[in-house]
Amino acid sequence: MKYFESLGVPGLLAYLTIVAEVGGGTLLILGIETRWIALLLVPLIAGTIVLVHGKNGWLFSNKDGGWEYPAFWIVGLVVLALLGGGSFAVGPALGLR
Repeated sequence: MKYFESLGVPGLLAYLTIVAEVGGGTLLILGIETRWIALLLVPLIAGTIVLVHGKNGWLFSNKDGGWEYPAFWIVGLVVLALLGGGSFAVGPALGLR
């Protein structure tokens, strides 16, 4: 919470971020509502670029990490949203999209 407050955002947002990352990642791995979950995670990752990594330059190997790696994840999430979960996704087997 202190880290989020040091960025100028409410500390409670830390818990919501943890839930979104762990829950969203789990749903992506299981292939449950893959397209929607991927799209919902894009603003979260974009927020890390704006609030944390944007001022550190492009390369993620820069001090405190640049915005290259989060940008890669945004591209990956958009591609996943466009392609969907694939044939091995667990969600469709459970009757979920």
